[in-house]
Amino acid sequence: MKDMKAQAPKALCEFKSTGVSINLIVNRGSPPFDNADIRKAMSLALDRKAFNTILNEGTGTIGGAMLPAPSGEWFMPQDRLEKLAGYGPDIEKNRTEARKLMEGLGYGPSKTLKVKVATRNIPVYRDPAVILIDQLKKSTSTANWRTSTRRMVHQDRQEGLSGRPQSDRHRRRRSGFQSGGELHLQVGAELHRILQSGSRQADLPAIQRD
Repeated sequence: MKDMKAQAPKALCEFKSTGVSINLIVNRGSPPFDNADIRKAMSLALDRKAFNTILNEGTGTIGGAMLPAPSGEWFMPQDRLEKLAGYGPDIEKNRTEARKLMEGLGYGPSKTLKVKVATRNIPVYRDPAVILIDQLKKSTSTANWRTSTRRMVHQDRQEGLSGRPQSDRHRRRRSGFQSGGELHLQVGAELHRILQSGSRQADLPAIQRD
């Protein structure tokens, strides 16, 4: 955008949310990612503001599973968002907690957790993957990567970088958390019933309370 404004200073440019987020996906059924402390440490190690600064010149927004405000109707309030692992404003505090978690599992400078990041071979995926690999080092992890020219098979990978739709909560829930969904997370019959019921709900305030 800076280059565009420099070359055409009279142009009127307006940013619009795309409704697609950058996501770190791990196979929670595959060791070592079946350990919740490792997954939490990875989230704590990420500096999401740095991702935004480098990839979007600081113009992007940071949110949870759903599209952030002001574009999204189902956004998570900022005070609740900052309570999630890795979303708090104190990056160094987050990373100190990440290292403590990893050290409690036997990892450290002399024994790092080695992971491989898989992503698609196009810039919109490769660029954040490079940043991710650098940031994972902050939690005593080391990573390398592989790229693919096709859609990656989720069952075959341990860790990957992907883009996910955010704008519609029903599509997001069904694709991410329902049995047979893209993330292949098996859920019980009760959660399946709640998802189906929510999709038929027409009362906006009631939906937001869910």
